[in-house]
This record gives sequence, structure tokens and C-alpha cells, in this order.
Amino acid sequence: MASKNKEIQQEEQAWRLPAIENWQMYSDGAEPAGAFECVLYTDVHILGQVEDECGPYHFLNTIPITGRPGAVLPYVVLRCFYFEKEAKEPPDFRQKSDSSKYHGGASLIDELAAFSSLLLGARIKASEVTRDFQDLKNEPMGRPTHWGRRNTPTISFDSGRPILPCATGQRNLSTLHDLSNILALNGPESVALVRAARLYQDALWIGETDPNLTWIMLVSALESIADCWRKNLMSNREILQETLPVLVEHLEAEDGGQFIDRIADDLAHLTGSIKKFLGFCLDFLPDPPESRPSEFLQIKWTDEEWKRILKIIYNYRSKALHESIPFPLPMGNAPFYHKKGDAPAEKGTIGLAASQANARWQAKDLPVNLNLFAIVTRQILLNWLMHLAEERKEPR
Repeated sequence: MASKNKEIQQEEQAWRLPAIENWQMYSDGAEPAGAFECVLYTDVHILGQVEDECGPYHFLNTIPITGRPGAVLPYVVLRCFYFEKEAKEPPDFRQKSDSSKYHGGASLIDELAAFSSLLLGARIKASEVTRDFQDLKNEPMGRPTHWGRRNTPTISFDSGRPILPCATGQRNLSTLHDLSNILALNGPESVALVRAARLYQDALWIGETDPNLTWIMLVSALESIADCWRKNLMSNREILQETLPVLVEHLEAEDGGQFIDRIADDLAHLTGSIKKFLGFCLDFLPDPPESRPSEFLQIKWTDEEWKRILKIIYNYRSKALHESIPFPLPMGNAPFYHKKGDAPAEKGTIGLAASQANARWQAKDLPVNLNLFAIVTRQILLNWLMHLAEERKEPR
């Protein structure tokens, strides 16, 4: 059984996301079989463009006329060169269900849009293919096309101020140079990251209208990587031994030791969830933002304080999922500004307490607002990715 598990693990390590596999074939010098273009919609102002710095993926600035705040425009054209690969055997539908490689996206377009959203810290959504280059030699200009039924995304602001000011403003496409870091990921890590990126991406889009769901999705984005991160540090058996030592002792005492690996694999998604969440977040906690509000609107940026904050957030997420108790409304309000030009407040309330919608909370129970948590979530995910890329960088 141990050898079987080892074979499965080796297969998982070898498998990679389509977006990464396609880039690897480009790096190996393969000739492109074709290309396609699609549009990336966003509501931030885009500067610059990226053509040769991201392998087979080009990000071209359309330079649209900027509209009103919140106007979603086709700011970027993504041009993707794709490569031939060996035909895969059709799936054997007699085998048990397997969603280990599933992330909800339909194609590598969705993967690239999610990664772009995470790297830029902006609302990004992709259209369907708008131009197809099936014969690069004889039809270098391609053919216009319009497949699929994706609607143009929209964003609306319920209040006078945005709840997520961190997702507004302008971005430079040169930030996407860091997209190459995904090449360092193995199969499970790449799936975990694209799941997290898609959660972060969708969280930004709904943040202005459904803060409660945004909180849940941001916590889940962190959990996606936390689970993968811990598995790299410890085997499922070691995690079970650490979190449920009495169960392991009983199994060993009753000659059930041969079942421990199987039980550990089956319970891997349950064992020590809060512990791995805290460990991962604190391990990759970013430094304080360069621009911060007045001191009375700042949180205390220490590991100990963030540990307390993260415990409160995780508890609210558990109540939201299992007891249908939403996150406190004040934590999802638009952040307070002390004066014009200042950075937004970091705390969930600026008072000693807050009361909304038939509920009341002490200030200590409203430690941060949604805007700050969105900033920190993104940076934790990027810190983890950068750490792996640096750790696995090939020596020159």
C-alpha cells in the first residue's frame, strides 16, 4: 500500500496545470501549433504591456478611454501561443470520482485570468476567445471568432466609498513578470494556487455587494494553500499523529496499524485545520503596508497580534459556514479615512464598540476591516509563491 501511495504521489508531482505545461513546452523550444486571443476586463487603469517576458503569454494594453469609477473595460488583450502535446487516453469512467486536479475553471484562460488578478491585486475577468490563429504561417492575422456565452462582468458600489479601495486605482502590467514563478510549482501546489487565486479573484468582484461571502472566500483561499503547505512539511500520517494521537494509539494497540495511512489520507482535510491555517499565515505574514493611516487607526503589526486576529477571523468563518451567522457587519463596511489623502483605517471599528442589525460587538471583536484582510491575504499567497520559486531556483 505504501508503494502504491508513493506512485500516486509521484504522478501528482509530475502533473501540472495546462497554463504551466504549455509554458514548459515553450521553454523546451517547441514550435507553437497555433494561438488565440481573448480580452481581460478590469475596472482599474492599466499601464504598460508585457509581450516577451511571460513566455507564450502576451498581455497587450488596449489603452481604452477611461470611464467613470467602477466602469469595467476591455483593458488587456491576452494573446496565448499553444503547443501540440501527446494525445491523452480517454478517462476510465469505471474508476472512482477524482477531483484532485479540479479548480472550477474551464481552460487555461481561466487559470491565467486568476493568476493575473492575484498578481495585480485587481478585478480581472476573461472573455471567451475573440481571435483564433490556427495557421500561424498562412494566416498570421488569424480569424475573429466569438464562441461561448460569457457575459461582460460588471461592478457596482453600494456606498459612497468603496469597501475594497485596495482593488481600485491603477496597475502596471510589468507586475506580471512574476508570473514565471508558477513554473516552480508541482502538480498539487499549482492546483492549490489556482484554486486560491480564483477565490481571491471572485472575492474582489463581489466585495462591494456581499462582504460576508468575500470574507469566507478569502479565508478559504488561504486554507487552500495552508493545506498544501503543511503536506509538504509533514506526511498525512504525521499530521494525524500530531492532531489525533489517542486515535493512533488505539489503532496500534488493536493491531490496526496497517490502516493508519489510509485513515490519515481520508481525514487529511479535517485534521488540525485551525493550526495549519495559523501556521501558514504567520509563516508568510507580510510586512506592514508602506502607506498606513494615522496611528489610532492602525493595528499592532506583530505575530502575536496577528495570531489573535486570525483566530477571531477563523472563528467567524466557522460560524458563517456551520451556524449561518454572518461576519460582523462593521468589519465589512467601507474603511474610515481620517483626512483626505490618508491611507484607509485598518481596524474593524474606530470606536470602543459598534452596533448594527440587531447585534453589538466590542472593538476587540472587530480587529480588522475587509480591505486590510484582502491586502494581507494576497500578500501571504504571493510570499508563499515567491518563497517556493526562490527555494527551487536553478543555480546558474
